[in-house]
Amino acid sequence: MHPSSLCLLLGWEQSHMENIAIFSHDLYTFKEEISDEFKINAFGVANLMLGIKVIHSSGYIALDQHHFSKTLLELYGMINCKSFSTPLEPAKKGELLKHKQLGVNYHREIGILNYLC
Repeated sequence: MHPSSLCLLLGWEQSHMENIAIFSHDLYTFKEEISDEFKINAFGVANLMLGIKVIHSSGYIALDQHHFSKTLLELYGMINCKSFSTPLEPAKKGELLKHKQLGVNYHREIGILNYLC
């Protein structure tokens, strides 16, 4: 195994890893090499990873955030909300400022939006 490949997992104590995503041109060789160091139970095809749908097709893999976006809209009760174009028109900004403060953890919400972008 190449020394730079050791960034996957490094430690002297026993650990347990529930899930791992592997992307490789030669999955068989990778599986053989990692099996020398770690107990491997199964390899399967990833369909959903960190809220992102993984689409497998002939010759490529695509990532789709529709599932994550829909989950967020449902979480915040905004599944049927109206969209705004960005940047907002000055008149629309005034409409938004009229709403009462919602008691929202903005740091968390901005982090979620950054992840989505």
